[in-house]
This record gives sequence, C-alpha cells and structure tokens, in this order.
Amino acid sequence: MPELTDKNINQSRLLIAAVLLCGLVWQFALKDTKLIYPDQAVPEGELTVEIGTSKTNETVLKKVTQNGVPEPNHININTAEYDQLILCPGIGPVTAEKIVLERSYGKFLDWRNLKDRVKGISDKKINLLKDNGVKLN
Repeated sequence: MPELTDKNINQSRLLIAAVLLCGLVWQFALKDTKLIYPDQAVPEGELTVEIGTSKTNETVLKKVTQNGVPEPNHININTAEYDQLILCPGIGPVTAEKIVLERSYGKFLDWRNLKDRVKGISDKKINLLKDNGVKLN
C-alpha cells in the first residue's frame, strides 16, 4: 500500500474544505427559497382534478378529500388504466392486474361477466364499486 505524502494529505484537506464551503454557500443561498412541506401539498376541502387517459380521449374525474385520499368518481372498468383501477374500493394491485389482463381479451359486457372472468370479484365488491360511482359501460 503506497504511503501518502504531506502534499497528498494537504490536497485532500483542501478538497474536503472546498466541498464543505460549497455546502455552506448552497445552504445560505437557499435560505430565501420557499419550501413546500408535505402537509401543504395536499389541499384541504374538495378538489376536482381532470386526468386524460392515454387510450381514449375520455376524461376521468377524481375527488381529493380532506385527508388526501383520492376517491373514484366516474371511473369506467372497461377503459380505466391500472393506476386508476387500484384507486377503486375493493380492487388492489393483484385484482387490477387481472382486470387489465382479462380486458385484453375483450371488454366486460356487464357486472356478471366481470365477476365470472376475474377471480376475486364478488357480489359484495361489485355493490361496493357501484356505490362509489364506478361504471362498467
């Protein structure tokens, strides 16, 4: 292992000092910058956000509640993307994957067709989806 000379040690010290000095300058330069904290990023009250889907020109509406959890509103099972499906009550990541896969073979004709083709969809989940404004056609 090679030994470090006094010159190498001094160069290392200067390099470390330069990095620390840059950090201090950066810290003071950002002092006037207004930062947004997570509790400020989620609005209070209700907010309607329009999100366009990629496959169609249909617009999907979502509500943001006071606790920041999006609720599905007017999501269509036959046209919704994976990210939109997992927002629906009773549909998790695995069920959303199954829906997207099964939908690639053909659209769902009705709620019974959805129940028959996707394992894990029960009458209780279908009623929960209907009650929360999720559409099929």
